[in-house]
Amino acid sequence: MRLTFDRRVALVTGAGQPIGNAIACALVQSGATVHVADTPESGLADRAHQIGAKPHLYDIRNRHAAHEVVRGVLESEGRLDIVVNAGHAAAPETETALEDIDEEAMVGHMVRGTDTTFWLAQACAPTMKRAGYGRIVTVAAPARDAKAGDVTAVQQAVAGLTRQLSGELAPHGITVNTVLSGVISTDPEQANGNDHVNGFATLHTRRHGRAEDVAHAALFFVSDEAGWISGQVLPVDGGRF
Repeated sequence: MRLTFDRRVALVTGAGQPIGNAIACALVQSGATVHVADTPESGLADRAHQIGAKPHLYDIRNRHAAHEVVRGVLESEGRLDIVVNAGHAAAPETETALEDIDEEAMVGHMVRGTDTTFWLAQACAPTMKRAGYGRIVTVAAPARDAKAGDVTAVQQAVAGLTRQLSGELAPHGITVNTVLSGVISTDPEQANGNDHVNGFATLHTRRHGRAEDVAHAALFFVSDEAGWISGQVLPVDGGRF
């Protein structure tokens, strides 16, 4: 099955990071017109130029910025079919015990993980409802271990939000799903499973993931072929014991 997105317009946030960039690249290569968004310091402008996407330099963690990015896409293209929020795709390098989590860290995780998805859905819902078609996908990071209370809280919040948004939007032809990304490596040796000391014993596939592994799952969710799949949370983590 080859997924094609000819005449589709997509917005990918967090595209200055490896997973968001991989999703944007895959959409461009599959025929979509792609807009990408991330913070000015993310290097997004150069990445967008390299892959043939249109950049929007915003920190979209607040309502105004999320609506502004969507407005910019609509002014440019007149439509918006696909929104992928990959701004919270990377798991934190270290995880913190419950008693050591401070308010700033907790709020930051929740804003990146849930607020941005909510504001983007709110911004794009009217035009998608009028079209009777839309695809919204969040790419989130799961907790690596039982001590990551802040990450686990965000993961569960994203799952609940996915179900709620699906219940409200799917009757209008707008599906809403989430991909939970496992450990992603940009090191080919690790991604190929040649480094045997980095936790591969906990993974069925015995290798870390590649950004493209997550992109493949996201592309299926935003395709026409996934039109009867909504409100779901899919772990893409190599299988974990």
